[in-house]
Amino acid sequence: MSHKRRRKAQPQPDALTATDEALWRAASQGDHAGVQRLLADGADPNAAGRHGTTPLMLAQDVAMVDLLLAAGARLDAVDDFDNDAFAEALAAEQPALIQHLLAAGADLNRRNKYGWTRLRSAAFSRSPQTVAQLLALGADP
Repeated sequence: MSHKRRRKAQPQPDALTATDEALWRAASQGDHAGVQRLLADGADPNAAGRHGTTPLMLAQDVAMVDLLLAAGARLDAVDDFDNDAFAEALAAEQPALIQHLLAAGADLNRRNKYGWTRLRSAAFSRSPQTVAQLLALGADP
């Protein structure tokens, strides 16, 4: 099964410490050992890079999500576009990650700043598998 790629996020060097920038990059590259080491060294799991993107929003697998959440990453953090980690998983069409983030407490029926629900965003993106998954998970139609 192929997954859509998440947007390539770039850190804002002025906004991140060197350790936080390294965490941001490690999370986006799926480097679990690097993320563990950087968190142990005091990196901020909520450090926001370009457009307010946090490491959790860049996580592409369940293990990375768990590492970051255990370190205090905020599941409800939003970027400059009002997207959170759950919205990013939906956009990337990653069913396991969608289910895991929901189990961790993501808001299934959250509306973005335009009033769109997750379900409407998935339908607009022409993602029938994600629409079906959201409905199966109990999203408000």
